[in-house]
Amino acid sequence: MFSADVLSQTIKDKDKEMTILDIGGGYGTLSLYAYDKYKNAKFISSDFSPSMIQVLDKFINELEISNFESKVMDGQNLEQIKDSSIDYTFSTFGLIYFPDILQGMKEMFRVLKPGGKTGIASWCTDAFLPAAFQQTMNALLGNSVSNQAVLSLSDKQVFENKLKEAGFVNIEINRVQHPMEVQEISDLLKHTSINPVYQDCINALPEDKKLIFNETFMNVSNKLLCDQTRNQNGKLELPSYSYIATGQKPL
Repeated sequence: MFSADVLSQTIKDKDKEMTILDIGGGYGTLSLYAYDKYKNAKFISSDFSPSMIQVLDKFINELEISNFESKVMDGQNLEQIKDSSIDYTFSTFGLIYFPDILQGMKEMFRVLKPGGKTGIASWCTDAFLPAAFQQTMNALLGNSVSNQAVLSLSDKQVFENKLKEAGFVNIEINRVQHPMEVQEISDLLKHTSINPVYQDCINALPEDKKLIFNETFMNVSNKLLCDQTRNQNGKLELPSYSYIATGQKPL
């Protein structure tokens, strides 16, 4: 759903010919969704992880998709992409994990054509999963633990300032939400164990703390959701808030 938001807020004419670059695209969530919506677009979906691109390539082959490239690339160094060659660049919950976010934005800016636009999604501080991960790490390592990378662009002003420093103009940042639904709190681990943030947390822990991460995460989640009511489908709704930022490369 967030992919639909970032696309619609960035691309106003879905029928025109265009080249779309998805950075930190993982399994191709945004690109594969957009493929069905933007019929005259050429897609390049990239990720730093070869295993992610392997899975994406499998999807591409199974779906017999054309006008779609996959590339293993570091979003901080898009050396395979020429200057001023892309109409739209996107990063949906990918850029937030870069060690150097500003450099990632500068690369997005470099490869855009003059007048081209970027769309970036980041989590807000009151989104459930970032809050649950943060409180779990605090419980395991102490309250002095710094925010996880998942919250690196959770401050709207910081987000805007970095885009300006990268060179973007006509910047807009909107807050959107799409609640995550689960049948039971115990189902959360099925979702979180494949989340990159989960692995980041595990890697940051000493061996004895790794063994109790899941249990601690569930205890934290139960506390956060203790007053949560079920929706009309009988499911728990986990608050999921995101900032969607768009910016343009000057003509």
